[in-house]
Amino acid sequence: MNKINQFIDKHLGIIFLIPGLSIIVFILAYPVITNIFISFTNKHLIYKGYKFVGLENYITILGEEIFTEAMINTFVFTFASIFFQLLIGLITALILNKQLKGIIFFRLALIIPYAFPPIVIALLWKWLLSKMYGVYNFFLINLNIIEQPIPWLGSPDFSMTAVVVVNVWFGFPLFTLGILAGLQSIPSEQYEVARIEGANWYQTFWYVTLPNILTIVGIIIILRTIWVFNTFDLIYVLTGGGPLNSTMTLPIYSYLVGWKNGLLGETAAVAIFLFLILIVFTFFYFRLFKIDEDEYGKN
Repeated sequence: MNKINQFIDKHLGIIFLIPGLSIIVFILAYPVITNIFISFTNKHLIYKGYKFVGLENYITILGEEIFTEAMINTFVFTFASIFFQLLIGLITALILNKQLKGIIFFRLALIIPYAFPPIVIALLWKWLLSKMYGVYNFFLINLNIIEQPIPWLGSPDFSMTAVVVVNVWFGFPLFTLGILAGLQSIPSEQYEVARIEGANWYQTFWYVTLPNILTIVGIIIILRTIWVFNTFDLIYVLTGGGPLNSTMTLPIYSYLVGWKNGLLGETAAVAIFLFLILIVFTFFYFRLFKIDEDEYGKN
């Protein structure tokens, strides 16, 4: 009995964690394992029963041209969105970090995109970008910038750009708020030393500001990459993956295969590809920012 009590006392922290960890493992592991299993079967959404088909689902989707288009579109949409969200977020954060009159109002205005569900945002932008009654076409025509309305969401030439713009508008405040928090945590003494040493604004930013916000920027990039890569609702409401598959991404492709065609095995295989790609990107980002931290630490 004493040995049992000693064991419990020694491992009490772990024992308390077991129930919560068990629930988390079940919630996370069960869907992943089930999805991996289904990807090797011909399971259908409607028909009962299924059989093991090995790598057939993977071979099938890899051989489809639309899968390649969806893959390319996903990368274009993700990297374009992240780049401009980071760029605009950084510039906005540097501006909002200044002690200007009424700056609190603009800081609070940043949360507006997150005050509404993504579907509401998508419907609003779909109205703004409409060829027939869109506000943007109205102003551009009245300013004599264009002669006739542009089908922003109805043309393969403009649809991806329009979707990226909407996603950038929706996502850059997260970068702004995160970077702004990092900027406000930088000791003022560091800027004072840079000023005494005669550093210009570029040198101050590169050697003082950037090293201090690099970690938080890396974390936000990782999170936003995962979220943007899996974006479904925003694109689906705006374009549905069209026109002519110009905005077809892997999440939308997976939805159409699984819920429109009922091929659960193939849609599970697409999900596995998404999972593996995100693992690679996450590993790369962690390695990238770890290397940067080591370099700055040595300096």
